[in-house]
Amino acid sequence: MEQAKKLIVNTESTNLLKELTSSLETCERFYFSVAFMNFSGIQLLLDALKEAKDRKVKGKVITSTYLNFTDPKALEKIREFQNLNLKVFVTNKSIGFHTKAYIFEYKDYYKVIIGSSNITQTALKSNVEWNVELISKQEDLFMKSVIAEFQSLWERSTLADDAFIHDYREFFTNINKMAANEYLIYEKAEYITPNKMQERAIENLERLRESGEKEGAGYSCYRNWENIYVGI
Repeated sequence: MEQAKKLIVNTESTNLLKELTSSLETCERFYFSVAFMNFSGIQLLLDALKEAKDRKVKGKVITSTYLNFTDPKALEKIREFQNLNLKVFVTNKSIGFHTKAYIFEYKDYYKVIIGSSNITQTALKSNVEWNVELISKQEDLFMKSVIAEFQSLWERSTLADDAFIHDYREFFTNINKMAANEYLIYEKAEYITPNKMQERAIENLERLRESGEKEGAGYSCYRNWENIYVGI
């Protein structure tokens, strides 16, 4: 089998969601590594995930704490599937996590989709996203390197057990409350020295830019920071 490639973009007639759904319905195993997951994105995949479970298809999912974006509800929903193993790559100030890879294993070949889309509703259906799908035999060197890298990340990630999700949920709730309640004062750029809460708000701004979020308190925080930078 020669390598088959195609570009996947979100249009009126097709999108990444359709590609992931059809792949989940036909593969023998699957492996996801995505920086961000939110509940609305997982909801779009629920039917395909349930069908995979009914077919006794096993999967491994890695996501991350990068920019505090991943929704605890999304982690909890994934953990409802006994056929899935879930780990979280815990980031710090020196190491981020920004992968977007979907790997599907078949009898004698792999399909891998790598690009710009996380598991969010807009990324799967409507955002301007570029993702490349590659199908190749298992012995292909590129495929071997992809699987090896996934395994390396899996070993470096933390099991998303009850204790982890409990602690992460508390942190996620508190950090979003701080961002929503932060009062910002317009100052000249040379005098601005962010405190720790403001540094977290800046991280949330980057998170919101990634997701295109425009609702609720988060968007208010986003606009406040936008006003500061526009004013400068």
